[in-house]
Amino acid sequence: MGRFTYYLILTEEAPAQFKVKIESDVPLVTLHSAMESQADVRYSPILPAYLVPNETPPSPPSTPNTIAFLFAARPYQALGRLKPDLTLAEIEATFFTEGLASIIILNCGLERALALKALIGCSTVEFWSVRDGRLETPSVHSDPQPRTENVPPALEATRDDVLDVYIEQISASVTTLWTSYGVYFPEERPTLIRILQLTKDLIARHIELSKDKASIVKLRQSNAIISALVEISASLSYSVTQGTSGAVPIVSNRSPFPHHSLLGIGGEIRALTKFVRYVESAFKRRSAASIIDKQYSTKNVPVPHSIAKYESGPEYAFAPSVAEEFDCGGEFRDDEDVPLLVQFSLRHGFKESKFSITAASESLTAESLPAWTLMTLSHEMMHSRVRDIFQALFGTTWEDDDSPSQWDGFYQHFNQWYRDEQGSAVALAAGIRNAVMNFCLAMEREAAVGKVSRSDSERQVSRAEFLNAYLKHKRLATEIFVHFHDFYFAYAAQSKLYVMSLWASWTTVAAPVARPLEYLARTLATISSGTGTAPRAAFEGAAEILEEALDSLESVGFKSALFAEVRRLLKEPDRERCFARFKPAYYLIDQVRRYFASRSVASAIDRLETDPFADGSTIATEYAASVYVFGDVGKVVSPIRYSLNALVRQLSGEPAIGDLQWLTAWNSMVISSAGDESSVDT
Repeated sequence: MGRFTYYLILTEEAPAQFKVKIESDVPLVTLHSAMESQADVRYSPILPAYLVPNETPPSPPSTPNTIAFLFAARPYQALGRLKPDLTLAEIEATFFTEGLASIIILNCGLERALALKALIGCSTVEFWSVRDGRLETPSVHSDPQPRTENVPPALEATRDDVLDVYIEQISASVTTLWTSYGVYFPEERPTLIRILQLTKDLIARHIELSKDKASIVKLRQSNAIISALVEISASLSYSVTQGTSGAVPIVSNRSPFPHHSLLGIGGEIRALTKFVRYVESAFKRRSAASIIDKQYSTKNVPVPHSIAKYESGPEYAFAPSVAEEFDCGGEFRDDEDVPLLVQFSLRHGFKESKFSITAASESLTAESLPAWTLMTLSHEMMHSRVRDIFQALFGTTWEDDDSPSQWDGFYQHFNQWYRDEQGSAVALAAGIRNAVMNFCLAMEREAAVGKVSRSDSERQVSRAEFLNAYLKHKRLATEIFVHFHDFYFAYAAQSKLYVMSLWASWTTVAAPVARPLEYLARTLATISSGTGTAPRAAFEGAAEILEEALDSLESVGFKSALFAEVRRLLKEPDRERCFARFKPAYYLIDQVRRYFASRSVASAIDRLETDPFADGSTIATEYAASVYVFGDVGKVVSPIRYSLNALVRQLSGEPAIGDLQWLTAWNSMVISSAGDESSVDT
């Protein structure tokens, strides 16, 4: 089946006078003509909703007589309910979109549109009459919205000129989002309440600091708070422009994304948000920071310190019969987290920061390709989890994150532990912190992974070397923590799938191309975690899996010069250099596995629990929303599992549809519809 994405185009020929048409290809000619005539043009892709196997759907009319826009919050279920009641002509005239107006029906009368609105429980429909290709006055038909009783208290001005700038910006954005979410995304209103509370806390902290005597330390703390307010304000602003554009009336709510300027990307934002909230809700089960602070700080265990002699062992292997250390103890729920604000970014691509997470804008058009799959979001989300872990381990707060007294204590404790040949038990929180520092020092002194123990003088570590090694290699240590969390929680420790996903996506990323040895060692260490085997055997086994994964990618058409470079690095003499990088990473990820794996958290994430690339495996099709039959999955409960299945089908070279834009919009439509099929649409 070929391409069958269409484009709904609105050209403003004169003020408030619009021409409507539908084209079968990206409207490059129309855009150029608009430049010559200085006319305003906006457009969005529309996708045929009901396909027939091995048949190309009929083309829509280039100039429809009417267009009904249904603002269904869960369009996948809504389309399933609509289909039995539609005539054949209506089925062929029904499309879905990536905007808030998630379903459109061409040449449908107003009375019929209102009946279909009632059928799916949709709160809003906008109706366009088109005469001679020109739009007449649109009409909007919305259900009354119930009055909200739990409106959060407003932010108050402080008379501090700097703070009040951000108070105004944040207040304005929250007000806009509160109103929009009430109609289009009510389950996101609690996020706004949490953001307002966080803002109040930051403002109060800043005001308290201003009362103290001025110092460079206080200035750093104040600037950190201002930076947080800047990020919150900017992220909320993006949420407004991306999440609320395309609302009714459509012609008055233009999207800032030029290639989605008519209907916006509100549906895509809803899909991203549901993906992120799904993972966040799982991690709420066990607060890593609370466990480190209240449990790992009081429990004494021996933590190995010799990387040169490190051999792993059964205590680090995945063992279903043994309870994970992270799951022991009391209830440590994390109900005080601040949900990440979600948006697309042309500049940042996939990236996580303290209060927001972005997806590459390419994912609006080609999410069905491994380079821009939504599964990359899972990796970025793990950065948020790992940030909490590092803050708990290293005491990083709004205070100085490298105060001399703090690092004096870390240094003294590390030296005692590092030089203790008996392997005495230490507080687990300190032991994990020491393991991170040990890794950083080993990366600074690659000779530390040799087979011969260093002399006592060589084992001396100065305080300056200690701190500098951490500052230099903290990023890599963090990435190892992140890789484990993504591999274990999102990919269910499926090694080949994880490697194929990583390296298929990394072919379009600058860093792996610039530093292939680092990314190779990170990959090998990650898929070795949980094996409990000696480092050399773990390395050899992981290298074999990686090469098989690259072969599999190439067999279905994913080729890159990066793969040849990886194979070169796995040959002598570079292979031994790779092992030198691998061994400290393997040591560290073993400690991460032992103390941060959690069946309690993992059980809340519906994943692919078996290898989708094993002979005879059908798991990649068992949880796929059929592109031909709506509502066949009952509950779309797991954005993770659905995204993984979509990814596996691409990595297997078995896409059902050859139209990337259609597949992208379909995947997002299904994820945006996650919820109980029996409940009504709102």
